Amino acid sequence: MSRRVTSDCPAPSAFHYRPTDMSRRVRRCAVTVTTAIFLMSALGGCLVWPSADDEDNCTSEFDPRTAGEPLGSSARIERVTLEAGSTEGISVTLGELTDKAGWTRRYDRMIQQFDGMSDTEINELAGTQGICWGVPHTEPTVSAMGSYIFLLGHTPIQGMRWDAGHNDTINFGDTRGAIRPDTVLRSSPGLNPRLVVAGTPEQ
Repeated sequence: MSRRVTSDCPAPSAFHYRPTDMSRRVRRCAVTVTTAIFLMSALGGCLVWPSADDEDNCTSEFDPRTAGEPLGSSARIERVTLEAGSTEGISVTLGELTDKAGWTRRYDRMIQQFDGMSDTEINELAGTQGICWGVPHTEPTVSAMGSYIFLLGHTPIQGMRWDAGHNDTINFGDTRGAIRPDTVLRSSPGLNPRLVVAGTPEQ
């Protein structure tokens, strides 16, 4: 005689899963988190979020990384600057430096832009308004980097990339703002030779 075994659990066909609003929200959150983790991995652990204080209304755009070289060769001025910075006792103005590199003098100042700055911060530094700069608004994860940007009046002309410890050949020191063609630079030989901003003659 066989004994029938009974169970309180319903048969598989009796399960009819109906997702609740809460379960849907949980799944959406899980997908969002998973996507964020994937993006962080793809970008080397650095998510690029829009800067909260970027210029709302751009009157013009300028990306120093892709603006070309209307003033002259960036590689050439980098070599000239490195040579001067490696030599003890050198004192040279920015204008003399760019002249030696074969650049035109179609600029009146230069700023040092750091990746991680907002458009508003760069405009304040450059003395410009309404320019969207097209640069990374997230601080680098490895080392400081950015661009030297040459301007004429309210117009950016050329950018030259720099990377700390590699080709940051001009050290602004405590100088905040722009340096001019008559700004004096002094050599600082060593493991990372460069030219250091010494001062700008009074107008």
